[in-house]
Amino acid sequence: MEKRGLLFLDYNGTFDDVSGLKSTIFIDGLSEFVSFYNENVDICVITSAWHSVNPEISISSDLISSLFQLPKNIRERFTFLIENNCENISAIDHRAGLHFKLLNPIPFPRGEKKDGVERLVRMIDKKGEIDTCVFAGDMKTDAMMLEANIGDREKLFIYAKKNLLKEYNSTVPRYKLSMNPQKYGLDVGKELHAEINGGKKLFIRTSSQCFGVGKGLHAVVSYLKHKASISNDKTSAIKTK
Repeated sequence: MEKRGLLFLDYNGTFDDVSGLKSTIFIDGLSEFVSFYNENVDICVITSAWHSVNPEISISSDLISSLFQLPKNIRERFTFLIENNCENISAIDHRAGLHFKLLNPIPFPRGEKKDGVERLVRMIDKKGEIDTCVFAGDMKTDAMMLEANIGDREKLFIYAKKNLLKEYNSTVPRYKLSMNPQKYGLDVGKELHAEINGGKKLFIRTSSQCFGVGKGLHAVVSYLKHKASISNDKTSAIKTK
């Protein structure tokens, strides 16, 4: 069974600053994540902003402008939008421009972002092809996506802000990401694997906004590759016995 990637991105304060050269690291991180899963990836923008056709209320027009800063092959991986305290889930249609198609005409019960994660995972992953969910945001409500009840799947949160977020559960393992790991000879994938230590949650502290998300995604892919290499080594060892 082919594995799938699922990434939840907060918008305001997380990647709403994407523009021109500023988006390079963000695009590189997204590209590496998409490539790791052979483009079998869904990216969901998750926001507490209202669902509305009025651009003064909804983030949709701003989001469209941000997405058109991205290369087409990456932009088209953005497939879902969750809005309005997770009451509304829309598919993002990239045919003939970019449009949003509401999937639940009757709103879901009001909830937190973790509820939105649970709803979308149930909706799109009935075969269990997704074993790791990645989240990115800049507030406690975003970090709470780590508390989503999504079975045995791993949950990795990229905290795209420079402060500590002391308000979030301090028992969840945290890793402060170096912005230049090569300079210090760090094997980030190996370090993240040691930090999660067989658990199912990891809080990755990075830099602010789209730059931090991009750096965080590079780290996540390093971890996923390290974990895959360990699995392959174990499989090879069993076959040679």
